[in-house]
Order: sequence, then structure tokens, then C-alpha cells
Amino acid sequence: MKVENSCGIKTRGITLLTVTAVLSFPQIAMAYVGPGAGLTLIGSLIGLVIAILTALGIILFWPVRALIRRIRGKQPTKESENVSENVQETSPESVNKKK
Repeated sequence: MKVENSCGIKTRGITLLTVTAVLSFPQIAMAYVGPGAGLTLIGSLIGLVIAILTALGIILFWPVRALIRRIRGKQPTKESENVSENVQETSPESVNKKK
């Protein structure tokens, strides 16, 4: 449902035009941003950009990493072999066999 004023012009269009005009011509702000606040803002923005790029890099590299693991055949490391041996020795079946 579109609302029109008495002149037949759509109020949504007028509102959008008014907001655009007001935001297009800003007034001079009589404010001072000190060097500490400026450096903090710049540091925060750099940290945010690095975090976003790192997250995107990890997401994009995930399929490549899975492909490399599939090609290599998921070779276990010595630590994981030791852990799996310990788990097998302390499993309920092996404890029952030892008795």
C-alpha cells in the first residue's frame, strides 16, 4: 500500500530525497580527535581487517588442506600412534582379557 499526500507525490520518495540531501551536505564538526584516539581507531581497523582476511584465508584453504590429506593418505604421527596404543590397552575388552 503506497501512501500519497494531497499533491500526489509519494512520501517515501520525498523522505528518501530529504535524507539523501541532508547526508550529502554535512556541516563542519567542531570536534578534536587527539592522536591517541586516532591511533587507537587505526590500530583497531587494521586488527579487524587482518582478522577478516585470516578467517577468509582459512575458509578458502580448507578444501585444499583436505585434498592434500586425501592424497597423502592421512599418515598418523608417532604421538597419535602412542595414544591409540594406550587407548587400546585400557579399553574394557583388553582389561577383561587380562583378568
